[in-house]
Amino acid sequence: MPGIGKTTLANKVYVADSVTSHFHVCGWCYVSQMYSMRSLLVQLLCSISSESPEKYHKKDEDDLAKELKQVLLRNRYLLVLDDLWDIEAWNLLVKSLPNDANGSRILFTSRFQNLSSKFKPDTEPYYLRQLTDEESWTLLQKKLSDKGGCPPTLSEVGSQIAKTCRGLPLTIVLVAGILATTAQDSWEEVAKSLSSTVLDNEYCMKTLELSYNHLPDYLKSCLLYFGAFREDEVINVRRLLWLWISEGFVQKTEEKSLEEAAYNYLMALINRSLVMVTDQRTTSGAKACQLHDLVREFCVEKAKEESFLRIIQSWEDPFSLAEPSSHHRVCVQSSWELKTWELVIIFPNLRCLLLFGYDAFDCEEKPSRILLPKLLRVLDLGDWGSGESFPMEVLLLVHLRYLALCRITSMPSAIANLSRLVTLIIKHPESNIVLPNTIWNIRTLSYLRTIYWKRGFIFADGNLEVAPDLDHLDTLNLAIDPLSQNLQKLLKKLPSIAG
Repeated sequence: MPGIGKTTLANKVYVADSVTSHFHVCGWCYVSQMYSMRSLLVQLLCSISSESPEKYHKKDEDDLAKELKQVLLRNRYLLVLDDLWDIEAWNLLVKSLPNDANGSRILFTSRFQNLSSKFKPDTEPYYLRQLTDEESWTLLQKKLSDKGGCPPTLSEVGSQIAKTCRGLPLTIVLVAGILATTAQDSWEEVAKSLSSTVLDNEYCMKTLELSYNHLPDYLKSCLLYFGAFREDEVINVRRLLWLWISEGFVQKTEEKSLEEAAYNYLMALINRSLVMVTDQRTTSGAKACQLHDLVREFCVEKAKEESFLRIIQSWEDPFSLAEPSSHHRVCVQSSWELKTWELVIIFPNLRCLLLFGYDAFDCEEKPSRILLPKLLRVLDLGDWGSGESFPMEVLLLVHLRYLALCRITSMPSAIANLSRLVTLIIKHPESNIVLPNTIWNIRTLSYLRTIYWKRGFIFADGNLEVAPDLDHLDTLNLAIDPLSQNLQKLLKKLPSIAG
């Protein structure tokens, strides 16, 4: 049953001192409905070694499987496979898991009760029960105490609301988020909204619908945007905020910058228990976040219902649409067979294109030419691209505000055509990236980042004195000799960083 606390319980076991001290190696991976062998192997290796996924991006499945086996060999290990949907994922992984008969264990969670019999028929699974009414009310009170508490005058209606949550922890947490932002004289209305008789899974969705309806309009778009990310994906917070900003979801105020305002939007969703923080920064604030799979399912369905976002699971049959679509946002979950000219035909009004694909690293043939909708404001080509060369067709996208590319090592002078660009991200660059002198003409640049800590941007030697300042650039992965005399001159041109 979804929302009953399987992952929460598994995580408590996983991090318990008695468990971590007993096992030599511990690893965790999210499986979910859509997975690949490569994804599972990388997740396990990263959780074991605490390394970034970039370390493994050049390795194929065979190399990854051998490395995992080598790491686990002669060690007593615990591996958690979270949200397993079928036996196939296990069949893919088991060949990489040595059996040294030393007490190693595999722990998996699943919403399907009969799945355990397909692993080891003689193994007794642990079934989580639903909370009692008293336990539900205790949990609701605890969650409300984190958000200001439950007034004594509302204890009766609060207890009634707890009973309607069917003993599902996820529902109770979501309801607490609703009550924390609802006027006290409206709690009775919340109770009535939750009291209809539906199945447990449908009830979670009904609660999410209620949470969604209680959101201010500016937060609804931010929440639905999570539907573009893959199930169980851990999302970099700053990347998410700049996507929201580039989409125009965030309104700047006199007191706060756009990024500060966007972060407040995220915290509002976190405080409503719709988004989970998975990693904190060393100083303060969320570094990464994630959605419960039921919350993501709701976002996907609601985004489809409101024509907010079109999610394409596979590009095998792009012309299944009867006619051109009016969608402004498209997310392609598997871009293996993508032909961009088809995008232009099917989605003529496209403003945002996000591409994903676990297996893109294994693709030997790269597109030599791409065709993209001219009105794009947000473009993330994921791991799909034209090798190390910059895709020149992107330079025609004069409305672009957010651009993420993969592996390129050089940038053309004509990048200045993108005069509205705010965010530029390069993933897995093979070397440091030299920026042309014309980069100074993109006065809107705020976020210039590489996703690979060993690589950064190099500003070309030139006459810095006559170049305009990049006043808004406050995030930069810079690759430069710290002894260089140009460093001080460069920082003077970047007041938001130097300050």
